Amino acid sequence: NKIDFSELQKLLLKLDYRPKKTEIDDMIWEVDEDCDKCVSWDEFKLMFTRCRQDKTGLEPRKLFNVVEFMMHDKDASGSIDVDECMEILFRRFGKDQLEQRTNEFFRHDTDGD
Repeated sequence: NKIDFSELQKLLLKLDYRPKKTEIDDMIWEVDEDCDKCVSWDEFKLMFTRCRQDKTGLEPRKLFNVVEFMMHDKDASGSIDVDECMEILFRRFGKDQLEQRTNEFFRHDTDGD
């Protein structure tokens, strides 16, 4: 089984995200090892593992960020609450950087929601 452009587009639309065609193409291209314009299960696992283990911040993350969002949106509300956000920051940056990253993240919250 593979995920192609139209399947990824439908998924993103369910999340109320309406990306440009080039954004979806880029998400697929970043992980498409065999250049068939689809994401296979093996390519998905490789992308997920690489991004989880990446300490440099250089690994392409567009598709990974969507997957991570869906994993942490536990109530499938289409948004991430504070507890879900803290879990993401902890998993991505670890305990040592959690406070710093949290402050950076919430500094951009202008409406307090």
